[in-house]
This record gives sequence, C-alpha cells and structure tokens, in this order.
Amino acid sequence: MSKDKLSREEIADMARGKLKSKVDKLVEAMNGRVTEHHRFLLKLHLGNIAFLAEQVQEIDEQIQKLMIPFQKEKSLVQTIPGISKTSAAAIIAEIGVDMSQFPTEAHLASWAGICPGNNESAGVKKSGRIRKGNSYLKAILIEVAWAASRTKGSSFSAIYNNIAKRRGKKRALVAVGHQILIAVYRTLKTGEPFADQGAEAVYQRNLEARQQSAIRLLERSGYTVAKANA
Repeated sequence: MSKDKLSREEIADMARGKLKSKVDKLVEAMNGRVTEHHRFLLKLHLGNIAFLAEQVQEIDEQIQKLMIPFQKEKSLVQTIPGISKTSAAAIIAEIGVDMSQFPTEAHLASWAGICPGNNESAGVKKSGRIRKGNSYLKAILIEVAWAASRTKGSSFSAIYNNIAKRRGKKRALVAVGHQILIAVYRTLKTGEPFADQGAEAVYQRNLEARQQSAIRLLERSGYTVAKANA
C-alpha cells in the first residue's frame, strides 16, 4: 500500500459515531483520486476548522472567567439533570442569579416564552403553542431538556416519555424545558441543590391523576364510585 494511503485499521481507528459501522465505505472513499487542487482545498478547510476551534476555546475561557463570581450558583444549577457546565453558564447569563426580579416561577416561565397554556380543560383541547420570549434561553432549555430526557430514572425522563406518547416529541421537550426552568428558579431562590423525585414518583402521580379523572367521568354519568379501603 502506498505511503500516502491510510490502512483500513488506521481509518477504523479514526472513525467516530455512526461512521464506525461504515469503515468499508470510508476505505473505498479514501481510495479515490485526490489531486493537488483537492489537497489545497482540504488544507484551507482544515486551517479554517483549527482557527474556529481556537476561537471557541478562547470564548470558553472568557466565559469561565466571567463566571467566577457565580461559582456557587453555577454548581447549584448543575445539580439539575441535563444541565452541564456550559448550559449552566448560558442559563445564568440570560436570567441572572437574583430571582427576586421574578415574583413567581410562572413569571419567569412566561418571560422566557416557554410557558405552554393548558392543553385541555373540561374535555376541550386548547392550543399548546408557546409564547414569544427569550429565544436564546428557549434554545438552551430545549437542548438541556433533550439531555434530561435521556437521564435514566429521572423525573424529567418520565415527564418526557409520558407526553411524547400522547402529544409528540417536540411538545414533550417544551414541557420538560418548562419544568427544568422551574427547577432552576427554585434552586436559585432557595440556594438548595435540586432533589429529583425520580421517574417512579412521576408515574405514580400520573396514575393517580388518571384514576381521579375516570372517577369524575363516572360520577358525572350518574354512577357512584366507592373508594377502596387502604
């Protein structure tokens, strides 16, 4: 094999993610014709990527420097599932750390524009659209919601799974993002770390709510429902 060509083992070692299952296709692609013009363009692209990576590193260092006075708050926010060091800094940058500027958690959610209205009342479905608000904060919360929904055993994963089955993944992410913002508000307001109740508690509450809803429906239809002894 020519010294200018990579071996199959070298290509397989460099493959990441889904590309690991496509090594044969990568080898075939690498065996194609690469001219001096191609090499010149590749060199420009690699140089641009390296430049952008350096800028990202500088920006990250500056963000962490500015976050030094808020280390306590950042650590508290990171106790919430799905929130990383980077997303914690982004959330604090958007809402600050003084929650007294928002009378209630509902005011913060409304300001952020991630406070969906009641989807159903008395059997009548309503719009679940979210309001316009802080687009940067909403984007962060949706990203965090996705990570939280993948945190096994967390209350957020249970909320996501429950809503996604009925209303779709997008609305489920908005609902989880809403709950995460409420958790951020309470954590910063009280100064206490987030305590996750867990998925089982959410499933139990949902079960009890469905049971109560069924009982009310039966009673409105003229039936008498006897409660079982504990």
